[in-house]
Amino acid sequence: MNREPIAFIEDQRLRAVVTLDVIAVLGSLYNGYLAVTHGLFLTLAFQLTFIILLAAGNITLLATRNIQVALIPLIAALLTMIASTVVDAGGLTGLGFFFLLPVFPIMYIIVGIRWGTFLILLGGAGMVLRLALGHFLPTSVYNSPEMAFRMGVLIAYTTLVVFLVNFRIDAFLERLTRLALMDFETGLSGRWNFEPHLRARLRRPPRNGLDEGLAVVGFKILNFSRVNAMEGPRRSEAVLRELGHRVGLWQNHVEISSRWQSSLFLSVLDTNDFLEIDTSCRELLSLLSKPVIVEDRPISLLCSIAVTRFPEDADGAEDLIGNVITTLDRASAMPDELIFFDKAKHDAERHRYRLFESLVKGDFDEGFSLHYQPKVRFTDGACGGAEVLMRWNHPVYGFVSPGEFISLAEEIGSIRRLTRTMISRVFSDLRTTAYLEASEGLEPVIAINLSMHDLRDQELLPFVNRELKSAGLSPSLIEFEITEGTLIDDNPWIRINMENLLALDFRLAIDDFGTGYSSLSYLHRLKVHDLKIDQSFVRELSEAEGHRESPVIDAIVSMGKSLGLEITAEGVETPFQADYLADRGVDLAQGWLYSKSLPWAEFLEFIRSHRGTK
Repeated sequence: MNREPIAFIEDQRLRAVVTLDVIAVLGSLYNGYLAVTHGLFLTLAFQLTFIILLAAGNITLLATRNIQVALIPLIAALLTMIASTVVDAGGLTGLGFFFLLPVFPIMYIIVGIRWGTFLILLGGAGMVLRLALGHFLPTSVYNSPEMAFRMGVLIAYTTLVVFLVNFRIDAFLERLTRLALMDFETGLSGRWNFEPHLRARLRRPPRNGLDEGLAVVGFKILNFSRVNAMEGPRRSEAVLRELGHRVGLWQNHVEISSRWQSSLFLSVLDTNDFLEIDTSCRELLSLLSKPVIVEDRPISLLCSIAVTRFPEDADGAEDLIGNVITTLDRASAMPDELIFFDKAKHDAERHRYRLFESLVKGDFDEGFSLHYQPKVRFTDGACGGAEVLMRWNHPVYGFVSPGEFISLAEEIGSIRRLTRTMISRVFSDLRTTAYLEASEGLEPVIAINLSMHDLRDQELLPFVNRELKSAGLSPSLIEFEITEGTLIDDNPWIRINMENLLALDFRLAIDDFGTGYSSLSYLHRLKVHDLKIDQSFVRELSEAEGHRESPVIDAIVSMGKSLGLEITAEGVETPFQADYLADRGVDLAQGWLYSKSLPWAEFLEFIRSHRGTK
């Protein structure tokens, strides 16, 4: 069942009314036929009026799907049926009252137990009174005084039975409705009661011309899954019951409180004043922060509270609830905190979610393009290669920065597909005639970044090998860049993949060197080819007093040269930085001093214009 219990109950109620009405109409048509054949035109008028009113009520009911709207014609139809039965004393045979019995449940379903009982008793009492008056049709069974007495007793008995059955059905349905709308474990409202209340509250007309503000407050037990795992379901249920009790004690501005799901609770406050909300919610935090004693054992809970306000943050129930849930998600690592909804952060989360959907479903051949960041050799100014960068032009959001989508791709597991797309397209570019002609005699090295997720992939080497053979390239002209943190990861596939890449004669470079935790023994044992000095160290170099030297850069260059490694500097933007790096023996530089990252055609032009001075 994917509908709310309230909607489901109303739907079943509507179907029951229509079904019973169809049965009543069929009976009335038969009674009308008998009335015509025996000249009982008053009875016929009653039957036709009943059918017309019932039809009008059902048409209204089906059109609006609202029983309250169809109430007047349906009640009028029921009263007409009762009047017809009483006036003609049950019709030709006198048994018309028993044809009325199927209509009695309709009375209950339409008007509820109170008015339904009144109509049932009205019909039964009216019929008994009519029997006492006498003067029946010649064919009526009531012409026998003994039969009239027995039928009167039977009618009274039947009326009582119908009343008792409807009363029990009403109690049963009320119990079912209560179970559907209340949370059994905590005693608070359930989510199917909370949301209708919030919607009704938002629709309340303004008082004195002013909208009544409110706040939706949510709190979540951050460590509930751990409590459940460590303490077991029985004690966890006891924790929830105690929380329900504590929330019930929280009365400051509270209209309704509910358990939304699992350990997430929502409440509506009748104010949107910041200070009043803050005071009320800190009172709740105080209630929740106390350990729960279960079987003489204290269980500590970590909770966060999120607040969104109407009309400041949103004007719809779904949006307000969504605001609270999103804010609580951001607060998952912030126990004992009260956090108000922040629209800017919410919009950023929404934007990130849309990007997430695009990356999961996306075709990386659409909207993604390769750019090449040239590297220049200090010795002769020639192009010594490039670092390949992926760019994303989103159809809705436009250009998305690599810092945004690369981290998201790593988070959701799409980075492997993205890297494979990059490798395939780079290898395809490097085998083109235009590139072979432009790079002839230079042998530039093209660098491709590999993430930790890529190096954990058991299928990385087979894929790279297939692409290499298909392109017919020399592996020594391809360099894979990895961050230095990758070196100390204990996943065995990382070591296996790096060693196999080296065995295939690919080059390895350590990117952003000096910013992580390097393992020098691993660096030496792997025989990497290139160290890339992180741009944060290069950026600190300037002609200003106190920034003309960098001991860190000097140490990296010294260590790299002692290991026989090539040194590349990132983020070179000024001539002073270039001169300093060249004097220290750095081999290659990349940065805006030489060029920004370029599309493929412009990169080819860069190679042609930077063939060296020697």
